[in-house]
Amino acid sequence: MKIVDGKIVLEKISDSVSYEDFIADVNKDGTPRYAIKKLAYESLDGRPCEKLVSLTWNPDNGAVKNKMLYSGSKDALKAFDGISVVVNATDASEMTLKVLVDACTKV
Repeated sequence: MKIVDGKIVLEKISDSVSYEDFIADVNKDGTPRYAIKKLAYESLDGRPCEKLVSLTWNPDNGAVKNKMLYSGSKDALKAFDGISVVVNATDASEMTLKVLVDACTKV
């Protein structure tokens, strides 16, 4: 999801995308985005689990105006039912699969 003309606009819906493809879509042109992913992972005690993860991608090297806009608008995503994990990433290392799984296992 991107902000276009002051509105959050849905860009893509996909249930069958790999995590690598998901991250490539989020970071395809280096501009900020919001994304929601149903993440399947294994709990610390070995059980299979799934959680909805809200990811805000707001790169450190982005324009200040965009960074302010996306930071100030991310609360709108709280309207989605079922989101149990929120991850804010400003660098690609903050949106790896490991980071998201670690966030899921902490909740």
